[in-house]
Amino acid sequence: MTRSIASELLLLALDDEKGKPLVDGSTLNAALAGTAVVELVAAGALDLQLDDGGEVEPGRLRRTGVARPADELLGEVVDTCHGKKPEGAVGALTTMTFRDRGAKLREQLLAELVADGVLTHERGKVLGLFPTDRWPEVDPTVEQEIRSRVRAVLVDGAQPDRRTATLVSMLSVTKLAPKLFPDVDRAQLQARADAVRAGDWAGGAVAKALDELIAVMMVAVFVPTIVSTSS
Repeated sequence: MTRSIASELLLLALDDEKGKPLVDGSTLNAALAGTAVVELVAAGALDLQLDDGGEVEPGRLRRTGVARPADELLGEVVDTCHGKKPEGAVGALTTMTFRDRGAKLREQLLAELVADGVLTHERGKVLGLFPTDRWPEVDPTVEQEIRSRVRAVLVDGAQPDRRTATLVSMLSVTKLAPKLFPDVDRAQLQARADAVRAGDWAGGAVAKALDELIAVMMVAVFVPTIVSTSS
């Protein structure tokens, strides 16, 4: 079964036993939204207008009218991104309102992983008052395959395909790589992830969109870090 790159990222971002994200929730939502946009560009549902005379201004995402995803939420992502610059698209997808499609995407991906028997959903209460949810892992084989591909690239120096390179790029932005492989030197891992992110594995509109999406997600990572360290 071929899973979306966003689904693979979410699996890696969850603590296997605690079932909680290893990164700030807003960072994860932005990363999932950005990953979904990159996948939609790669699939042909979205394109980045590079020249004048198009349906939208240069530098903005546009609906192509082909390869529209059957999934309703991803269809909404396509419509939301149309006419926006990549950074504006991620901002629109993760606005903290009832329209926060980044959060909805995470919920949908979690539900799919539960339905497939990869995770289980446990509800509880903190101090007997505050509801809490966790998604511990049930079937580790799915994540093991993903980790194996990622480790081959980050640790063994293998050349990534576009799918794995996209995933590693998101691990670079979210600083997740050192948390996934604590047995490897942290600086070495992050440097390799950054190098993959900066590589020439993506071409044309995908590369341009990825560059701009990464720039805005770097802000999404940076701001929560400032807040948490200053509080």
